[in-house]
Formats: sequence, structure tokens, C-alpha cells
Amino acid sequence: MARNARLREQVCREIRDRILAGEFPDNLKLPTESALSDRFGVSRSVVRAALDQLRREGLVETRRGSGSFVNHKTSDPSDSIQTIAGLGDLVHCQETRVFFEGEMAFLAAERRDDDDLKAIKSALDAMKRGGHPFLGTAESDYEFHIAVMAAAKNDFAFSLYKSIRHQIMVGLRLGRSLLPLLPEATMQNVIAEHTEVYNAIRDRDAPRARAAMRAHIDFFRGGLKKGDRW
Repeated sequence: MARNARLREQVCREIRDRILAGEFPDNLKLPTESALSDRFGVSRSVVRAALDQLRREGLVETRRGSGSFVNHKTSDPSDSIQTIAGLGDLVHCQETRVFFEGEMAFLAAERRDDDDLKAIKSALDAMKRGGHPFLGTAESDYEFHIAVMAAAKNDFAFSLYKSIRHQIMVGLRLGRSLLPLLPEATMQNVIAEHTEVYNAIRDRDAPRARAAMRAHIDFFRGGLKKGDRW
């Protein structure tokens, strides 16, 4: 299971990087699962899981009877909902996430199924991988949060969340750029916060899941606002 999860992450990253770099343009039909399996040297089930993840991220869509297509619109007006031009904008983005993701974590704890829980756990494990807490990529962090959103079973909220993916990723990447400046205890705390969100959702404790998610996102927002944690 762990090996398959690692392979899924690798395939996901390969395809995602090509989409975001423009090598795979919008509306491009992706090769078949069989062809991708041969290309990456993995099983079709691994390819299928990677494509499922990319669909959750809004980068790929499946058209019945036609296959999988790139769904990344670089000129998508959703990217201009509010650009991140400075730390003040990033603080406002985090403030929005505190309330929005807190409520979605609440619903995720109430509505999640076993597959949702596996997806959240897989993303959490990816963040822990490498023998050091919080060494996961910004993408693996986003996958954790998008998996929680998917577990809330609210398609409207899920679409709204995907529409600000760019803005969220700015914050996640900034956080990782600051890693060398953070004490070990802080990094341990960050991975512990993700774990607490997962545990609360696993235990179907909705109020605890809401509180854990809000505390997790608010920690970063508070650090940016006060300038005393980074």
C-alpha cells in the first residue's frame, strides 16, 4: 500500500508539473491508462489513482466515452478573484480559509466514507515521508486539504475551493520557503496539526475537526500578521 501511494504521488507530480508548465495544454487528451502505465512503468491501478487525484485538484476531467482531458485554464478568470500581491493579501486569504475550511472539516467528519479517509491519510503520509516531519511538498499539503474538502461531499464548496487553488498554493509555497528559519518544534507542531485534523475526521468528531482545522490555518495567518513566529 505504501509503495503504491508513493508511485501514485510520483505519477501525479509528473503529470501535474507538465500541466502547470504548459507542456500539457488545456483540452489536451491524455494518453490512455494503459499507455500512461507503460510510460511511467507502474500498474494501471496506480495511474487510475493518480488521475483521480488530479481530477480532485481540478487539473483533469473525464469525458464519458472520450477519455481524460487536461482541464487547466491558465487564463481562467477564477485566478483573478483576488491576486496575492503581498503579505496583507496572504493574511486575508488565510482568514477566509480559517472559516471556510473549518466548516468543511466539520462536514467531512460527519460525511466521510472509508475512501475519503484513505485519501486524507495518504496525503498526510506523503507530508511525513522522507524521515523528517513537514518535508512534504506544497502539492502534498494541498492534496491533504483538497481531500478533506472532497470528504465534505459538497460539490459547490469543492468548486469554490478549487477556484482559489493558485492563491492557496502561494501561501503553502511561502511556508516551505521559510522552513530553514523555523525551529524543529514548530515543524513538529505543524505536522501534529494535520494529524489532529485527520484523527478528528476519522473519529467522526465534527466540532473537534472544525476546531483543529481552524487552529491549523490560523497558526500561519497569525504568524504572518504578528511577525513573531517566522
